[in-house]
Amino acid sequence: MTAAGADGATYQLQMRKGDPGYSVLQRRTLFAERGTKLKVKPLLAGIRQFSGEKIQWYLASELRDRIRQSGVLPVGQSRTYRAVARDRSRHLVEHGLSFQWEIAKGSGQLENDTAEIVTFTAPAQPGLMHLKVTATQGEIVCEGEGMVTVTDSLLPELKSPASTQQGLPGYTFKRAPGELWRSQYNADQNVIVVNNGHRDFIYASKNQALKLRYICRLFTKELVCKNFPALSTEQILERMIELSLYTEENLK
Repeated sequence: MTAAGADGATYQLQMRKGDPGYSVLQRRTLFAERGTKLKVKPLLAGIRQFSGEKIQWYLASELRDRIRQSGVLPVGQSRTYRAVARDRSRHLVEHGLSFQWEIAKGSGQLENDTAEIVTFTAPAQPGLMHLKVTATQGEIVCEGEGMVTVTDSLLPELKSPASTQQGLPGYTFKRAPGELWRSQYNADQNVIVVNNGHRDFIYASKNQALKLRYICRLFTKELVCKNFPALSTEQILERMIELSLYTEENLK
């Protein structure tokens, strides 16, 4: 998809089937382009009958899901992040800039931490990581932060690629000591947030097997409450026992 930005430059957005990400690059043109151009290829026979409105709805939904998932990263994997500097009029600033990236909260590794584009490698343990970038131009200094949700999974991942919105969700940690909640389900990211500051989690962490079973029970609670909201208390407990049995059998 090609469209003109607020700064008058032309930008091109690309998405590919099977690739969960997307890219936005500036396109060199002799003259400013008006409107938006969309190119989809190759088209299957059934899609050729789609109206422009249906294609627009599908692409908007697909892009929204990819943007939503851009802040989720499995343990041990890497992803690049880019700092984009703009002035008060929202115009791009590209000259005379220096950058400094750092991990403001959490752990992990940064590669090329003084460049516009940095590579972040997630740690071996899940959690909420805060990345911070400082941009400097002369005497002007600006800062920006972003959160990366590092996740892990209880069960081995399938070999075939699948959407993160299907199947068993991942999990991450958020330290909230003194708060009563043990876990929360984030539907937007399909992630279960576990309170690793809760006294029950601290007790279970004394033993790796006990810790996994504790997380498994939190998974069971969140999945049953999410998928069977209309069931009675007795039926919910029956579902929890059933799901716990099958999940614990396949624990790492």
